[in-house]
Amino acid sequence: MSCPTAAGPADGGAVRVNPREIQELLAAADAPPAPDIPGIREAAVFVLLRDSDSTQLLLIRRAARGDAWSSHIAFPGGHIESTDADPLQAAYRETHEELGIHHHAICYLGDLGHFPVSTMAVDVHAFVGLWSSDGTLTPNPAEVAQAIETPLDTLRQQHYQQGFANRTVAELGERLAYPLAGERIWGVTARIIHTLLSLMSPSSDQPSSPDNQ
Repeated sequence: MSCPTAAGPADGGAVRVNPREIQELLAAADAPPAPDIPGIREAAVFVLLRDSDSTQLLLIRRAARGDAWSSHIAFPGGHIESTDADPLQAAYRETHEELGIHHHAICYLGDLGHFPVSTMAVDVHAFVGLWSSDGTLTPNPAEVAQAIETPLDTLRQQHYQQGFANRTVAELGERLAYPLAGERIWGVTARIIHTLLSLMSPSSDQPSSPDNQ
């Protein structure tokens, strides 16, 4: 799909997507490079944003299948197969297989970089897109237990309130986690969110706390 050139009007100060600005930020960013680890397996995920009253971030809860990723909160995506032309095409394919989102419903915004998971010998390549739809999804129950949309503004507030801004993933270590409906977004998913929020929310753009609004 063609990308809109600007965000819609903000509602009550909530974060809204400006596709062109995000494309420019991603193009100029020093994205995490691919790791030099022999034998590491490659995976690709889509970090999908949807513009409604405020910007929503699309996550999934993986189905309980008895593997290392079972029941984790994650981004749609999966391992790159030999039939995939490249990692981006793998991200499109997996997103369609898992959630029924077609290629033409995604405006590609850019490459967020590589996020290796050393304990699983996997390199997760993350791409950012703008999902344009009415929010209707068709999760594949064999792979997805639940599709979850969460306001990007909520994650952004948590990012600042927990002191994650201007701190690297390495500095934060196991502290890096975002609460979500009584659970925690952690691991590689939290690292990807941290990178996205750090890119979109410079230190001079700290949101007001609820007490100051």
